[in-house]
Parts: sequence; structure tokens; C-alpha cells
Amino acid sequence: MRAIGWLLSLMMLAAAPVFGQWVPLSGTQVSTVQVLSADGKVTSHRAEKDRYFRNSSGSILFQHVADDGTNLPKSGLLLDHGKSSKTYTLDYEHGAAVDRHRPAKPLAPKSWTDVTPAQQKEQETVDGVRCVVAPIYAANANGTKTLIGRIWTAPEYNFAQIKEDSTRTLADGRQVHITRELKDISAGSEPDPALFATDAASIRQARTAAPRR
Repeated sequence: MRAIGWLLSLMMLAAAPVFGQWVPLSGTQVSTVQVLSADGKVTSHRAEKDRYFRNSSGSILFQHVADDGTNLPKSGLLLDHGKSSKTYTLDYEHGAAVDRHRPAKPLAPKSWTDVTPAQQKEQETVDGVRCVVAPIYAANANGTKTLIGRIWTAPEYNFAQIKEDSTRTLADGRQVHITRELKDISAGSEPDPALFATDAASIRQARTAAPRR
């Protein structure tokens, strides 16, 4: 079920902004993923934390850590905006990067000129970070769009996603309710470039060199 949350998140992350120089960020993404059956009953509920890194090239890495007390990364999701424009799943134990065959290429630049007057008025503070609130839509087969939630992005961090609350309907009628929030944000320090490498040696090294929090 973890794959559902990650793959659905690509719908929003793929629309990240293009900048010549991004503000490097690190933090912790706290997420809940709740799956409801077609009749509205909760069939699964999962809470998780991921380490979050974004470098000055715009690449984004989520590291899922073990819950055995070691806090070592088990797997990762890399959106390689800076080099290959590909999306990878990282297997730290085996030193493998798996191409998800989902392009990480951003769709368009994002700046204040892309924010509607209504959205400029609807601003909120999330954990001390000023955010613009915008709707999230899902595309339908007939070309229409359906409102599925809201997203909070921070202008001071190149409109990085700070919070999301959305509900997506799957083909079988189930619904996936996702909430995410980026916490403990640190800005301005470039993450270790090895974290964003996809060769086996670098992936294994990133696992052993991971901070034990």
C-alpha cells in the first residue's frame, strides 16, 4: 500500500516549478494514507515519516527509514529533476535504483504570476511558513476535472509543497485519503550530492552514512 501513496504523490510533484537555482531544503514529511472501500469503510490506515531533501538543482528525495530503532533508510523515492528527469525507487539494502518510467520533468515554471488573485488572497501559515493555498484537480477520461483537495505551497521556498489534503478515487471505487505536511524545515544548506546518485556504490554508502536520529 505504500506504493499507492508514493505513486499518487507524483501527480503533484511532477508539476513542481522550474528555477535556475532552487532553495535547498531538508526536513521531515509526515503523512497519513487512509484507504476506504466503495461503501465508505476504512480498510487500512498508515502513518509514516520520510526524510525530505531538495537540492539546488530541484531534485527531490524522500527516504523511508526503518522502524527498528536504527533509523537507517530502507527505501527512497527520487525525482531527478537535475539530471535524468526520471523518477527512481531506491533500494538501499541492495544498492539498486529502479526506473519507475514516470518522467520527473516539471510541467511549467511556477511563480507569483501563476497564482490567481483568489489564491493570493487565500494564504495561510503552516508551522510558521507562509503558504499559498490552491485546489488540486484530477483529470477525468472525458476531459473534465474533479476537485480532489487542496495544496499549500511556500513562495519563499520556490513554492515547495508544505501541506496536502486530498482524496482520490481509484478505478475499483476505493478512495485514498492522503494528508502530508513538511515539518522541521531547514533551508539554504546543500544536501550531500551522494544522496541523489543512482549508482550502486553511492546508494549503499548513503545507507551506512545516514544520520541516526
